[in-house]
Amino acid sequence: MSILIFIIIVLSPLIYYLIIWRNDYEIEQVFFAFGISVLIALFFFIPYFGLFGGLVENYSQGERQGYLVKYSEVGVIFKTKEGEMQLGTGNMASLQEPFKFSVYNNDEINMKIQESIGKKVKLKYKQWLLQPFRRGESDYEITSVELLE
Repeated sequence: MSILIFIIIVLSPLIYYLIIWRNDYEIEQVFFAFGISVLIALFFFIPYFGLFGGLVENYSQGERQGYLVKYSEVGVIFKTKEGEMQLGTGNMASLQEPFKFSVYNNDEINMKIQESIGKKVKLKYKQWLLQPFRRGESDYEITSVELLE
């Protein structure tokens, strides 16, 4: 999805430029139209890719309880901690999709989660409406961890 948005935003000024250029408009009109297209594309491009820190950091807040089943470090350039928590118990647990979350540059939370893998925990989180790519793959960023067992 994000690659498709990136392609549309980056290529739309170029396509617009080629359409106007082929219709023999004056060069000033072409550059003005192209400049406006680039500004519009940047208006959507910059917040999406996190140069201003994302969109709406505290879109929602909440907490979830469950068993931590996965926690790992991912990323090529921007390393983030990603995890999954199983919310259900018993036979129905395997039917539910796990709660996926991210931890960004917080050593205290990172240590608590690593100690709690396989145990029942309560995670408090904040949800981003549109999270910057450097802060993790999930829209849910963990703010605190409480061990329940």
